[in-house]
Parts: sequence; C-alpha cells; structure tokens
Amino acid sequence: GRSKEIRGILQDSLPHYALPTVFVELESLPIQATSGKVDRSELPPPPPRPTSPTREDAGSFARLPEDAPRSEKEALLARAWEDVLRLDGGEVRPEDDFFDLGGHSLAAAQLSSRVEQGFGVHVSMPLFMEDPTLAGLCDRIETLQRDGKDVQSQPSEDLRAEAVLDPEITPQLAANGTSTLRDAGNVFLTGATGFLGAFLLEGLLSSTSARVHCLVRQRGGMESIEANLRHYGLWQTEWKERIVPVAGDLGEPLFGMTGEGFDALAKEVDLIVHAAAVVNLVYPYSALKAANVGGTREVLRLACRHGAKPVHHVSTNGIFPPGMGLCEEETDLDDLAEAREDGYGQSKWVAEKLVREAARRGLPVSVYRPGNISGHSESGASNPRDLIGAVIVESTRLGYAPEIEGWHMEMTPVDSVAAAILHLASEKAAQGGTYHLANPDPPPADEIFDRLEEQGYPLERLPYDEWLQRMDAAPPEEGSPGEFLQGASPSADELWEENTYDDRNARRTLGERGPTRPAIDGDLMETYTRYFARQGWTEAPVALQKTSKRG
Repeated sequence: GRSKEIRGILQDSLPHYALPTVFVELESLPIQATSGKVDRSELPPPPPRPTSPTREDAGSFARLPEDAPRSEKEALLARAWEDVLRLDGGEVRPEDDFFDLGGHSLAAAQLSSRVEQGFGVHVSMPLFMEDPTLAGLCDRIETLQRDGKDVQSQPSEDLRAEAVLDPEITPQLAANGTSTLRDAGNVFLTGATGFLGAFLLEGLLSSTSARVHCLVRQRGGMESIEANLRHYGLWQTEWKERIVPVAGDLGEPLFGMTGEGFDALAKEVDLIVHAAAVVNLVYPYSALKAANVGGTREVLRLACRHGAKPVHHVSTNGIFPPGMGLCEEETDLDDLAEAREDGYGQSKWVAEKLVREAARRGLPVSVYRPGNISGHSESGASNPRDLIGAVIVESTRLGYAPEIEGWHMEMTPVDSVAAAILHLASEKAAQGGTYHLANPDPPPADEIFDRLEEQGYPLERLPYDEWLQRMDAAPPEEGSPGEFLQGASPSADELWEENTYDDRNARRTLGERGPTRPAIDGDLMETYTRYFARQGWTEAPVALQKTSKRG
C-alpha cells in the first residue's frame, strides 16, 4: 500500500527521487543463512503499478472549456495525477499533496504537459510549488485562465540581493592554518553519498592519510556512506575507521547541529571539500535555495569559525547561459547574474558569489566547474541520473539514436573530475583559482553513435522528437536511466547548450604531473556499454557478446 507517514520519515534520509511510493508489509525479512543479510531474491514483488503514460496518452488528454464546472476540472486533474504517478483510479483527493503521493520533479514535468493539454495554460514550477495540492493547482489554473497566461504570482528572484554573506562569516587569523590537502589531517566532505562525492571520498581515502568527516543525514550514518561506495565498486573495509559520519542536514542552519557540535567540528577540520548540492533542472530557485545556497553559507561559516580553513567548492558549468559560446574561467560572475532561467543554475550562481565574497574577506578558496560527469573510465560505473548517459543507454536499447543539429556530447569521466579536484587541492600554487573541468573539445554526437555501431549496436538516426516518441512506444524499465530521461523529457537545448568551456587555468596548473582526461572514444564507449549491460539497462551488443563467449 501507500503511506504518507512512512514517506515523511524517509525524507530525512533519502533524496526525493529515491522515496518509494508503494510499500509491502512483511511479518519478517528473509535472511541469508551464510551472511546474515537480507536475501533480496526472496522478497515478494510490490503490487503492479499502472503503466507509465506516453506522449500519445498526453495528446489524447481532452481539453476542458474554461467555464467548465470546478468538479469537472478537479476530476480531469485527478486523472492527470493518476496517470503521471501511476496511481489507481479514485486515489487522488483535492487536499492531497502531489509530493506526498510520490511525486517528484520528473513527474511534475509530465504533469505540466497534461495541464497544458487539458486546460490550455502553463503553470510554472514556482507557481505549482506554492500549493502543490490538487485543489491548489486547480486554483492556479483558474487564475491563469481568468487573468491571462503571462501572469506571475511573484517577481523573479533578485539574485544579487540573495548573494549576501553574513558579516560574521569572516576568517580568523590562524597560527598554523593548513594550506593544502597534502597537509590535512582532518577533511570535511559534503556530498559523500552522491555520485561525484563517492569518488572524491575514495580518492581522499586512497591518496591521503586524513580522516574524512562526511556530512550525512541523521538516519543514514555510516551505513549510507558504505552503501554508496559499494554501489560504485569502491568500498574497502579498512577505510571504515577513517570515515567519520557527521549527522546533519545541508539545508539547515549549522547543518542542523547544536552550536557546540558545530563549533567542535570547526575546531577539528583542517580543510573542506564542498561537493554537495541538490541537482534538479525543474525546481525553482526557492526550492533549491536552502540546500544549495544555505548549505554553502554554512560551509563558509564552518571554515571561518576557528581560523581560515581552505574551502574547495564544486560549482558547475551550469552558471553559464545557453548559447554563450566561449565560457572562460575568469568570467566576471556579475555578468552572469541574469544569465540562467533555471533554479539550479541560479542557486549555483548565488553559491559561487558567496564563496567569492568569502575569498575577498581573506578565506582561501578554490572553485571547480565540472560539466557533464560521465561514468568511471575503467569500471564504467555510472550515475543513472546522468542525461547524456541515459541517452546512450536508451539509444542502444531502442536501436535508434537522436539527431540534434551541431550536437557535441560534452562529458568527462568521474574519475578524471575527482582526480583533478584532489590534485589541485594538494598544490599550494593552485589555491585561489577557478578551474573548468568540463571537456573543452567534446566529440560530435554522431562520432559517439558511430563508435557504438562499431560495437554491434544498430542505430538508425531519427530527429530528436521522433526519438522520444520511439522511447515512449517501448518504455524503459522502472528505475533505469531511461525512466529518468523519459520523466525529464529534456529539450534539445538542454542536451546541447552550444557552449565551449575554456580550461586554460586547469591545464596550466595540472601541468604534466596532474591527471589527464581520458579520450572519449570507442574504448570508453565499450567500457560504458559493458557496465550498462551488467546493470540490465540494455542488451550487450553482438561484438561484446562474442568476446564474452570466447572469454
């Protein structure tokens, strides 16, 4: 069944997209006799859910006249919610909250298209988030129908006003301040349960002798850190004694810790790597502010509390607007204040401005701007929520590849990004710089698809919109990258922003001794497709199947 109460509890330890919508009650868990762990193969399957809606379904979503009775509007909205959330008919009530029923940003994007089809108006995400109940959404629709499609409930964010750092966040002079990662005995890491964070943690543990204090949700603890490392094939038992879970919440003042606990942590750590962020391309700035902006503010507060602890801040190339062309490391941030319309890009711009202000006050900081982070160059371990990776997965599964004019596939393997950050954090000469870690010369997408065809995947090229329709006609498995891609339904502009990211600072500082970026070639694509096949996301190609049989 479904439980609003259980979901509320799980929100403390799971990201929104990982919250289950259906629960199965058992008298006891099946246990493996040898290991004492849960025997997952013996767990009963959850009850079947209605099939995922397709674009064809959306096209058949009947339009209601604006003067239709309120009851008819709510009934049509309830059907839309049941479609995108795959609920049974009659489950949705006017007072139900979309997110309490299992909704997330991807489902909200699908819902938006249903609303436009059925009511002829576009309800923006910020407007929907004001009251995400069915009745609240119906109110917004009626307001837009009455007052016009361009009505905004609130003015756009003044990002410059948001980028104000508290006066008390000022570094104190430290007698023996740590200058580089090489000298640090205690490192504070945020984002350890994420994708890049897992590889940063692995790098910290394997290349230094430091204890790593990892911010983790209260209910997760060491178990969630270990599970994440295991998931990507990184876990080593001997690391447990050097990992220090720090129970807290990125979006809360002082990370939700007591003043004494926060103060003790500030005294203990020597250096901070801030890699945590809520990555969501649909949510408005207001929904991301607490974690992405407030979390960065608390990181800076921690760094300044007892001395001036170096901060290595992971930003994003997403602060640059689409179509900018050449994006340089030393670009004036103020020139980008109104550059992005998405809440994620806006929140990361404000966060980086706060970091710059802390640097102006004397805090040693470095900023890293990765682009699209692809799988590990040797193991292939990949983030199932990576858009480019999901496109590759679905292309190999379907036998069709999307065509987007001029598209270059910008990606950098996660091990390369993590290694570059940790190398630069270890070099005194690198302190204070801004470094682009996105691929400055991404290959044309056609070349990537050609390499996949050489492995045995037949890939007929289709216009992007037709390719999306093919995916809808043969829906991906639940929990696969394809499901994420289908829910996100990114526009062609979101896959290819027509920018080039100059990385001369990074290349000069890394020099010949630093890590190098693996080539985006056929060998790398083979590594990735082998991993995708092992995960069950796609079939192994003929060439790889033959190799496996010979082996």
